[in-house]
Order: sequence, then structure tokens, then C-alpha cells
Amino acid sequence: MFFRRHFTNLIREILGGLIWKQVILSSPKAYANMAEKRHENNNVLDHIFGVVFLGTPHVEDTSQLDINIVETIVLAKEHAVLPSNPGAEIYGIPSSHENLCKVEIGGELYKAIARLIDTAVLKHEVFSIPQVVTEVSSSSLIECHKEKTQDRVSSLLSIEHKQETLSASAGYSSTFSYEVVPSTNHFEPEQPKLRIPCFSVGSQTRKTPFFGRDDVLRSIDKSLLPDSIQSPIDEGSIRPSGNLKTFALCGAGGIGKTELASEYIFTRRDKYLAIFWVTADSRNVLLEDFARIAVEIGLQEKNEAGDLAEACELVKGWLCNPVKDAESPLSSPGNEIPWLLVLDNVDDWSTIEDFWPTTGIGSILITSRDPLSRSHVFTAQHGLDLEPFSSSDSLEFLHVVSQNPFKGSPGSAKALARWAGGLPLVINAMASTMSAQNLTYDMMLSLLEKDGFAAVSVEGISQMHLLPDVSVSIASMIGLACLDECTQSLIYVLSFLNPDSIHQKLLIDITDEVQLSTFPKNHDELSYAQNKLQKASLITFNESTHTIRMHRIYQDIVRESLTPQVRVRALLTALEIVSEAWVYQPLENRFNTARYEACSAVFPHVDRVYQHYEKLFRSRQIGASEQAASLFNDAGWYCFERGLPHESKPFYRLTQSICEALQQTSPSEKVASLLRENHNNQGSAANETNNPQESLHHNLTWISLMRERISSDGQQKIDYELGCAYNEVGVAYAMNNMYSLALDFFQKSISTYKSLPDYDEKWLGWPLPNIGMVYWIQGNHKSALEVLHRMREIYETAYGRDDRQSFKTGKVLYGIGNVYLSLGDLEHAMEYHLRALSQWSETLGTGHHRIGDVSHKIAQDLIGQGQFEKAQEYLTQALRIFARRPHHRQEHARTTFRQGQLYLASGNIDQAEQSFKAAHKQRQSLMPQDVRSWDELSEKDYDKLVIFMSR
Repeated sequence: MFFRRHFTNLIREILGGLIWKQVILSSPKAYANMAEKRHENNNVLDHIFGVVFLGTPHVEDTSQLDINIVETIVLAKEHAVLPSNPGAEIYGIPSSHENLCKVEIGGELYKAIARLIDTAVLKHEVFSIPQVVTEVSSSSLIECHKEKTQDRVSSLLSIEHKQETLSASAGYSSTFSYEVVPSTNHFEPEQPKLRIPCFSVGSQTRKTPFFGRDDVLRSIDKSLLPDSIQSPIDEGSIRPSGNLKTFALCGAGGIGKTELASEYIFTRRDKYLAIFWVTADSRNVLLEDFARIAVEIGLQEKNEAGDLAEACELVKGWLCNPVKDAESPLSSPGNEIPWLLVLDNVDDWSTIEDFWPTTGIGSILITSRDPLSRSHVFTAQHGLDLEPFSSSDSLEFLHVVSQNPFKGSPGSAKALARWAGGLPLVINAMASTMSAQNLTYDMMLSLLEKDGFAAVSVEGISQMHLLPDVSVSIASMIGLACLDECTQSLIYVLSFLNPDSIHQKLLIDITDEVQLSTFPKNHDELSYAQNKLQKASLITFNESTHTIRMHRIYQDIVRESLTPQVRVRALLTALEIVSEAWVYQPLENRFNTARYEACSAVFPHVDRVYQHYEKLFRSRQIGASEQAASLFNDAGWYCFERGLPHESKPFYRLTQSICEALQQTSPSEKVASLLRENHNNQGSAANETNNPQESLHHNLTWISLMRERISSDGQQKIDYELGCAYNEVGVAYAMNNMYSLALDFFQKSISTYKSLPDYDEKWLGWPLPNIGMVYWIQGNHKSALEVLHRMREIYETAYGRDDRQSFKTGKVLYGIGNVYLSLGDLEHAMEYHLRALSQWSETLGTGHHRIGDVSHKIAQDLIGQGQFEKAQEYLTQALRIFARRPHHRQEHARTTFRQGQLYLASGNIDQAEQSFKAAHKQRQSLMPQDVRSWDELSEKDYDKLVIFMSR
């Protein structure tokens, strides 16, 4: 018979999973054998396969269908011929085969299906939905025998047995109902109004005058211009077809890669509807640049741009699906648009791998000193090594960049061109020096010959940071020694900052004396020194953005030319300037997003100062600085708050080393406070990156430092910070599954807060939700709800029901939802989980890992309600979030297991097994000491992977 021979296909293609779930709930083993052993499973088949959406029959002779196992048949046509079956109800549905399964809620067919399921539930105990716990292995999900008892176990829904002692008025329900509803994607927020065309290039400006390189521009056009657009240089050029187009400009420092890329974006601005420029030599700066793009193109508003990783994903997602109108499909005429992304200064390909779009119709232009970049797998052999100018081009370029025609013999002019080695940067330096000192070709040549610049060549420039003598010579050539002290101090400091966008305001707003006493002290002095450097072509200034740019080669040259003492003073001055501009966050006011915009503008400079300071500190060329410890500690916390806990750790480690050094040389209360805060920060980063042991180490160190504090009366000092420390130690113990100790420290936190004269009940927002989560994990659901609802009421009294000030309200709502889910109250579980999702989306952004946590739980709610399509949407979102960062592998493994549960519940046995095996493989990489096979693991084994707050 057709039904017996093609049983699986019939169920998957016709039933759409509605009845398939009941097969699994009742007898998974029966399913595996029912094609051959139907006679052994009549009791299952006769009462389970209650609804068959036949539509237009898939066989010529419908009489061959074995309808004796069908209790209700739904037909596409009223006059379809089928053998009589006394147990069948036949409905004629005026619908096509394709749309037959779209059941109208409340319609006759909907009511008939509901009656059928209700009847089956009443007649057959095997249909009662079990209350379940999480002890069953994934193998049991596929092979287990169901027992006909109310408390039998299963992991399909992962709902614990309901506690009947709780009042029914709390919203608990002892019955389970199906709901046939259309799928709604809750991660489709109101579509943004994209700002197209978009020219998001930061402070990048066009270098004028630009000379030559038409052949290179033509090559870039051939590789990058959209297929439908002709090159402005060669209209007959043919470009390769395909989606993502790439081109790498390689060459030594100073050869003009960035200037050429800049010329390209400004002269091809009308060829692309979106152009983006990012600096690619630092991961931290790349994240900030992508966040800028997300706002400028309209994917986020400024007040939404909290999580930098989320902003990066939004931009990458748009690059892969580049639409002009987000509300229209990509295939709509004129909706898919061409874009160009410039990745400037790609020196380490590992830095940009996470930012590379996998698909799209766009173009990527790369500049890199690495000659292998053009043969990298990403660039697919598209690119070239930029050659130095020829002697004739060098001489012509020297004339072009000159402010006034130079005098002197043609022979000396040609000799100067040869001295420059064809490097535009050196030619610019020559021209600036000649202009500033009013030199002729002959005089400039004499200067070069006298000071011995024979080492200046393409090879020398590319490695000048390794050749101090060459650097000093070039420094002399660009006129550093001829600058006055004020101008020298300015360029010294600029060489330690991010070279791409140094805002003029950053250099003016300095209130204290700095290490370099000759540094410009006011706007007039700054303007004077800045003009001197501009005339010497050592910096450029963007009038519209009021930002300074300095070539990286010049930065290298200037730093190498400094004596060790001056180098340290210049770096400390840069540190002082950046610290003055940084907006610090006090311990009691953390997770306040108000400072993000200001810090975002300063952070690239903090990152650059950190790199220089760390190098000199580790090599003992610079001493420990309290100001450096303060800045790097808070910069690390800034990274942490913006969704980058892993990136925060290097800042913390350097801060700890500085503080420990200061304790040996110049101990103070400020240093002690910084060290305590640093261990607090490192413990928090360990929490967010699933490192329980590291969390416990740093938090125990923090509390031990706290206990060393003595007040004026000789007693241990008790304050807000001590309450925070007790709470965090409790978190660390809970992360290590030491729940009794955790509860003790949470209670100590509460009693400490309450003992303070300025006690604020909102402070309980740290320990109280943690107590609720621990009670929940221990199975004390009644106490968990009491604690969590109390905290919810405190927050609602202070901030209103729709609090959007802090993510902590979302923690409370999340915990309440978890407790209701464990109690089997799916309605209230869903309500609070959705509220947590909304609250966290507003305060953390839709890409934060906590959104992944609550999406995981909402999917569990929906699986329990049989709403598999909706559940899939939330699981997809959770997996996407967890896949972004390697420190969320634990969460990813757990949600992959949940994906297997969803496949199983919806009847897809093969994919369920694949997901279980994939989850097991991920778990094995995290816990190689656990040698159990995939079919021996239960959901609890995966829950234990993640910190208690995320369960």
C-alpha cells in the first residue's frame, strides 16, 4: 500500500507536523517500526493520525490509500472519491493544494480539528501532555517508552511537575491546549528608514592635488565597479560578473595607498549608492567604525547604539542584503543597491575576519602593507603592488605639490627625484621643506648629500621603524629640528594618538599642566602650531569635521626620533589629554548609556595610547602611572558595557600590573581602590565569558582587599562597595554551583546595604534577583517567585512598569519567566519572558547575549505550546547571537540541543539527531573530560554549561 511504503514522506509532506508530534509523544519506537509492523501499533495509529490534509491526491488511484488508520480526512475537493470509512469526517475546502493547510482560526475546519484533538485526549491517556523534568537523555527522546502516569519524564517541553500547593489564582493551568496561529517574527522590528545614498567615511578627506595613477584607478574600476556601470576612465572596460568584488592595494608605507583609495571614493561617489570607510588596523576601532556606519545608514538610531557587536552584525547583515527600502524584498526592482567598503591599513587579516561580509553585490577595496594581501583568500587574486613613481613622474609630482615653482638646475631636480625613491610621502616632505625654507633644487640636494640620506629608498621606508638612523635622517629632512618647541610638542603628542581622526577640541580642553611643558596651552598656540605642521605637510586638517590626520609613517618617524626621556613625556602627555576627555563611570552608576557617544569619539585614542603604553611598560621603559590605571580600567569597563567582555580583558590585565607596581613604589588609597575595582571588573568579564574559576579567583581577591580596609575607629569599613563585593562573590560561587555559599554572600550583601545611612532599596537589584535565580535552580519555586516579584515591585515603583533605565529590570522579569516555565504555567512564562525581551532590547540592544538567553527560553515556551514555527524564529535569533563570539560557545551548544528538541517535537527525527550530535560535539570541545556519548546527555548537562544567570 502507498501509505505503508511511503509513511514518512506522507506524514512530513501532508500532515505538516501537526500529528507527527503526537506520534513522538506517544511512542517514538513505534514510529521507527510502523511501516513494517503496523499490526503491532494499531492502538497508536488508529487514534493518532486524526487529520490528513490530502489536498489533490498524489497518486492516480486514491482507492489505494489505507484510510482505516485515519479518523478524520480533510479533502481539497468535495467530490474526491475515497472508500467509505465510518470513522472519517470529510470536509470540502475551497482552497488550492498549496494553501490547503492554512487553517482559518475560528473557522469550521479549525473547530473540527480542535474537537478531534479534544476527543483523542479524553479517549486515550497516552495523549495527555506530560509534565516533564530535564533528566532524560537525548537518546531517550528518540527511543524512550512512554509510561501512562501523570509524572512520567520527557525532555520535549522541559517543564517540571507543577506544584499544586500554589494558588490557582496565580495563573497556573493544569490543562494544555493547542493553538493554530500564523507565524510572527518577533525579531522583525519596525523597519528602519535607510538613509540612501550614504557616504559614511568618517573624517576622510580627498588629498589634493592628486597626481597620476590612472592605470591603477582603471584596474580598480575593472574589479570593483558594478557590472552595469562604466568606468569614468575607460568606458570600454569589462568587469567580472558575480556578487562580492574585491581589490587589494599593496605596497610599502608612504607609497600612497590610502591617498589612492581616498581619490577613488571621492571620484566614484556617484557610482555607488553607499560608500563606507573604516580603519582596519585595530579590532576595537573597527567595531567603533561599524557602529558609526550603523547609525549613519539608518540601521540604528544614536540612542539604540549600545552593543557594538550588534551594530557590527547589523552592518554585515545589510552588506549581505543591501536594500534601499527595508520594507521591500531584495528582489524588488531597484531595491538592491551597490556599495563600496574601504578597509584601510589591513596589516593583520585576523583583525578583519569577523567583519567580512560573506555575500552581497558590493565591492571591497583594501589597503595593506602586506604584499600577500592581494593573494589572500578573501581578495581572490584581485589587486596589485603599488609601484613607486618613476623619476620623471617623481619630478612632475614634485612640481605639482609645490606651492611655488622651485628654482635650480634640472640636473639637481632629477637627482632629488631619485633621492625620493618614487615615494609620494617623501616627495611631499621634500616639497614642504623646500617651500618652508625657501630652498632651490641645488640647495636641497646639497642638504641631502651633506646629511647622508643614501639609505632613503623604498626598502628603507618600508622598514624605517627598525632603522633609527634612517628615521632620524628623514625626521631632519621633514624639518622637525627646525620647528619651534611648541610645534614640536604638538607633533610629538600627535604621534601617539589615533592618526585618522584627532579632533581639535581634544587638544584644547586641557585643564592641568601636562608632562610636555611646551605643549600648546590655549587655542591661539594650538592654531599656530597646527598651521606650521600643515604647511610642512606633516598633518592635514578637515575644516568640516575639525579633525587632524597624520600619516602613520610620520608617526613612526617622529616617535623614533625622540630620546627615551622625551618619548615618555610625550606619551604621558597624550595620556593626560585623552584622560581629560574621557567620561568616567562611577561604580554606583554603571550601565548608564549617557556617556557612550562621548566615549566613542575618544576611545580610538585610548586604544592607541594603551598600545604604546603597554609596550613601554612591559619593557620597563615607562613607570607605573595612576592616571593610566584609571583610564585603562574604565576603558575596559566601557568595552564590557558595550557588549565586548573579551576585548575588555587586555585593559584590565595591564591595569592590574600597573596597580601592583604602584603598591610597591607609591601606595595610596586611590591605588588600592583601583586595584579592588579592577578585580571586580575582571570577575565580571569572567562571568560574561563563562569562566567560573576566573570569576571566583578575582572576586575572592576583591573581597579580601575589601576586608583589609579599616575605618577611623579601627573597625572594618562598611560601605556600598562592600555590599557590591559580597554580591559578586555570591555570583562567583553560584557560577561554580556552590549555591549555599552563594546565598550566604547574597544575604551579606543585602544586610550591608541595609546598614548604610543612605540605603536605597533599589540597591537590592544586585543581590535579590540572584537569590531568586538560585532558589529557582534549587527547585524552591515558591520562594523564588516571592523574591523576584518583590524586586519587580521595587523597580516598578521607582521607574514605572516599562523601565528602560537599566538592564537589571530585565534580569528580574527573565527570572520570573523561568520559574513559571518550570511550574508548567506557559502563559505567564511567556508573558514575563517577552517583557524581559522587550526591556533588554531597549537597554542592551537586540543583539546582546542576554537577548539570546531569553530567546532560548521563549522558544522553550513556544515548543511547549506546539507553536514550532515561532519557536524556530527565536532559536535562530539565539544561535545567531551566540555564534558571534567564541566565549559564547556554551550558550551555542545549549541552544543547538534545544534546536534538536524542536525538530523532535515537530517530527523531524533525522534533523533532531543531527542537532543533538552537533550539540554534543560542541560540548565535547568544552568538556573533553566527559566521555559520554551524545545519546547519554540530558538537557541539564547543557544547562550546566552556562552561568546560572543565563539558565
